Amino acid sequence: MKNISQLIMDVSNVQDKGITFITNNKETYVSYSETYSKALKMLNFLQGQNMGKGSHLLFQIEDNEAVVILIWACLLGGIVPVPCACGYNEKHLNFLQSISKSLNNPTIVISNKHDSFLRKFSKRQNISFDLLWRKKIIMDDLSFLEDEIAGSVEVNEKFDETLILFSSGTTGQPKGIAYNNYNLMENILAVTESLKFRRDDRELSWTPLHHVLGLIFHFLAIFSQVNQYLMSSTSFVQHPLLWLELISKYQITISFSPNFGYKLCVDSAEEDDTTTKHLNLTSLRMLITGAEPISMVIINQFISKFEKYGLKKRSICAGYGLTEASVVTMSEIDEEIKVLCIDREQYQLGQSIKISESENNIIVVSQGKFYACSEVLITDEEGRKLPEGTIGYIQICGNCVADRYYSERGIFPLKSETGWLDTKDCGFLYKGELYVTGRMKDMIIIHGKNYFLNDVEQVIESLQRVEKGSVVCLSHFNAQEGTENIIAMIEWNETEKETEFAVISKEVKFVVNRNLGLEITRVLPVSKIEKTANGKIQRHEMLKLYEEYLITQ
Repeated sequence: MKNISQLIMDVSNVQDKGITFITNNKETYVSYSETYSKALKMLNFLQGQNMGKGSHLLFQIEDNEAVVILIWACLLGGIVPVPCACGYNEKHLNFLQSISKSLNNPTIVISNKHDSFLRKFSKRQNISFDLLWRKKIIMDDLSFLEDEIAGSVEVNEKFDETLILFSSGTTGQPKGIAYNNYNLMENILAVTESLKFRRDDRELSWTPLHHVLGLIFHFLAIFSQVNQYLMSSTSFVQHPLLWLELISKYQITISFSPNFGYKLCVDSAEEDDTTTKHLNLTSLRMLITGAEPISMVIINQFISKFEKYGLKKRSICAGYGLTEASVVTMSEIDEEIKVLCIDREQYQLGQSIKISESENNIIVVSQGKFYACSEVLITDEEGRKLPEGTIGYIQICGNCVADRYYSERGIFPLKSETGWLDTKDCGFLYKGELYVTGRMKDMIIIHGKNYFLNDVEQVIESLQRVEKGSVVCLSHFNAQEGTENIIAMIEWNETEKETEFAVISKEVKFVVNRNLGLEITRVLPVSKIEKTANGKIQRHEMLKLYEEYLITQ
């Protein structure tokens, strides 16, 4: 089996395929051959900074071309890349502090602008930003590479640490997942075989390269030697329809997005339909959704909005992945996504599902069958295997699952002694396919019954006045009464329309009680729901906000 550095070396002479970097209105094409040449020069520069095999290099760089060249250079030299999101606030500084402790003061490569901001900010917090790092490399552009020569390639062995990705922080404490060559290559081979890449495919991504989905699909395009187009995630968030315009312009065949990306496109098209008039989406053969809970309501809205521009319903696929194991399932290509309507009364951990067409049901999306590089087990709380069709805890094992992770407390194994990873997700298997019902941490028990907060959110979003993706539900323990309270927060910027929100609040309490038999303690308006770069709700941040609200009352 090849390793990841050999995968990069295989494109060293490929001049007719490459990467187009897209930021705002600027588009720059660089062939794979030229990217490889720049990566070798970057490697020489890094080796001149005393970075050798096994060294950790943390990225705080926003430019996609620089990030790609740094990743390639590290992989070619046995240096361990640690690509991370950039940020300009106190939360991000705390995130970097945690990474510094976890990796024992790694070397950081950072832009001058970002470094200046974080140093000023850390000064206010009585933190010495420079002391967090073994060494700091300032990098504003790539012009210095012209004077560099090629560095010395050091190929990693099968089980050498090759890449570290820090989790998105939905639970607060960053966790650095350490991949070896074997994990990455097993996943790349399995996904490539499943998706049946063709030489004439063209892949477009706006998902950042510090996210497992963006990075794995970058490697897939290299392995399959197809043209890829990397759009900055900032450009997408500012102009969501630019994504679809680029699909149309370059006749993209493969792209992907978390659920919230499809919603942004629908919302943008409703605000301004002039941009969509000349779209042509007929080239798409795969449009993948994943990386967060999948809402068929949003997917159907997206299809309804863009079908007239040539979008094929069968081109949309659903997948399941996690930072610890990359992409592990995918629904069938060229088939419509499968859904099941489940009776709410049977939607409990340890219970067998009951398919129902009644109004009071839950729609669950199939995320396909597991790839050959992984296995799945649905278990009860004691780890005992549950039969197909029974809701339980999702555990996975296999060659693509990483072995360990870094945290402030040290380095720890990810898997149990028997080799299984507890994903912290709940779900079930049906006809060999995985259906995810929710996260364990988002599950609450009231009167002996299990409820998932994302299900409560979906019920609220069924209201006509409530936007999809604008609701977060929280569980808050009331110490005085000894009860678990459910709090609903809704994005609401119309501060002058208090009377209208009061009406919505009543509707929320009524619809949740009618459908789930639950009592919502409070419904609060918020200006913004905190989410990660890939749209996952940061419930711990929203819970902090609610606790601050309680103090003021």
